[in-house]
Amino acid sequence: MPGMDGRAFLRAHRESDEPRCPVILLTGTSEPPDSFTELGAAGTISKPFTVDELLEVVARFTDC
Repeated sequence: MPGMDGRAFLRAHRESDEPRCPVILLTGTSEPPDSFTELGAAGTISKPFTVDELLEVVARFTDC
């Protein structure tokens, strides 16, 4: 994301007064997924990923 990384986005999302939906980060970093879930991410998908992997993770949050 230009101008904002995943950590900054999660902080802004957490501090927002707007209703929140689960956030799934698509990341190219080698950081452990727990480092993002500790900041409030519902999950992470590491790049490169397949469409099937993406759909599997998104399906967990279809009740949002």
